[in-house]
Amino acid sequence: MKKLLTFSFLLITFFLGTQDIVAQNKGTHPGVIAKEKTHRLTQEFSLDGNQQSLVWRAFMAREKAKLEIENSSYSKKEIQQLYLKADESFQTSMEKYLSEEQYSKFKKIMKDYL
Repeated sequence: MKKLLTFSFLLITFFLGTQDIVAQNKGTHPGVIAKEKTHRLTQEFSLDGNQQSLVWRAFMAREKAKLEIENSSYSKKEIQQLYLKADESFQTSMEKYLSEEQYSKFKKIMKDYL
C-alpha cells in the first residue's frame, strides 16, 4: 500500500511538472522571434551589421506590439486596427532600413515574416 501511494505521488508530481514545462514553452520570447527573422533576412538579403541591428529592432517592436495586443482586452475591431497600425509601422521601418532592391524583394515574401 505504501509503495502504491509513493508511486501515485511521483506520478502526479511528474505530470504536474510536465504541464509547467509545456506552459513555459508555449509563448516564445519576442527577442527570440526577432532574432530568428532577422537571421533569415540576413541570409536572404546579405544585410550588413547596421541593417541587421535596425531590422532586429523593427521585428522586436512588432513582436512586442503583437504580444501586447494578444494580452489586451480590446474589442475585435480595436484589435484589428491595432494589428494594422503595428504592421504599417513595421513596413515603414523596413522600407527605411532596407535598400530599394532589398525592400522590393521583401514585399514579395513579406507574408512569411508577418
